[in-house]
Amino acid sequence: MAFGLSVVANWLPKPAKLTSWWVVGIAFVLILLVAALGVGKETDPEAEETPGTGRQAPTSGAPSQGMAGPVPVRQPAMAFGCDQTSNLVESVAVQPAGQLVACVSGSTTSIWTIENQSPSLAKDLGVGALAASFDPAGTTLLTAGSSCWQLFEGNRPWNRIGDSECGMDEQAHGVTFAPDGKSFATRPFAGGSKIRFWDIAGRKITNTYTADNDKSVRAIAYSPTGRYFASGGDDARPYLWDLTKSGERTPLTDDRRGHAEAVQAVAFSPDGTRLVTGSDDRTAKVWSVPEGKLLASLDGEHSDNVKAVAFSPDGRTVITGGEDHKVVMWDVATGKPVRKLEGSSGMISSLSLDRDGKILAAGCSDGKVVVWKLT
Repeated sequence: MAFGLSVVANWLPKPAKLTSWWVVGIAFVLILLVAALGVGKETDPEAEETPGTGRQAPTSGAPSQGMAGPVPVRQPAMAFGCDQTSNLVESVAVQPAGQLVACVSGSTTSIWTIENQSPSLAKDLGVGALAASFDPAGTTLLTAGSSCWQLFEGNRPWNRIGDSECGMDEQAHGVTFAPDGKSFATRPFAGGSKIRFWDIAGRKITNTYTADNDKSVRAIAYSPTGRYFASGGDDARPYLWDLTKSGERTPLTDDRRGHAEAVQAVAFSPDGTRLVTGSDDRTAKVWSVPEGKLLASLDGEHSDNVKAVAFSPDGRTVITGGEDHKVVMWDVATGKPVRKLEGSSGMISSLSLDRDGKILAAGCSDGKVVVWKLT
């Protein structure tokens, strides 16, 4: 220390009347300053400076405020078998009011009450139901399958309305009610390219659209206004159909980030201004309607084909289900996952959400229907 003080004393200029006590005092102050500047670096010797910020980033411990943490997980409220077997659940539909959930598996249709978790109808339709959809009012259930479609209404039990209509010339593997509840559309079984539009009162086909290049159609959906209709299929392009212009069709594509494989699922946002699509390329995409501009790409979570998609009622969240057994909720604005829904034990074949976004149901390949309460 004495050596250090002498060095400092010799380095400082010495005015004529500067005493040795002044020199010692100034040197002591300089030593204190040097010690103070070194404290910050000694507290975390392993910390590394974050490039471009001048700040030191922690190397261990809990994530700092603002850093992304683990995605929250939610467990299911209930799970049940669609029928007495482990057959694939072809389709699942939640009643708009969120009180019932319907599922079809082979030739069986089951309607379950969510609160007491019991079936209100289990019936062998005898015609091979492959798809189901509630009307907007939630009072009528439509099923379709092997060249036939049927309507059921009521509460407990659900009664069939009239005889089965078996005028379809091919199996229906997807069905969706129009917003007015007076008509519906069907898509064919894998390999078919025709979308058919049906009038319920007249029990007849009113129009038929054919996919581009006769490619297989794998997904269909009505917009909430009924003006637009969406489809997806094997050519990796979602299509937007304008039903007020004789089905004028617009392909939704993006040269950089469009889908690379078959489109397996489509769904409109509640306000009809966006469309979400799921694909075998393991991603989901959000598009503007009717412009067809790609708004977001939701990827990085699914390790297998995305088979089902849905929008939350406020349009801020997209839900995806995949062959990897995963169900993921995404923030549309950021394109990031915000929640994972666990409990599914098979490939997700279908997703359905109630009107208020409180109840979500998933149909699985092991014959189970899994139900989550989101609020």
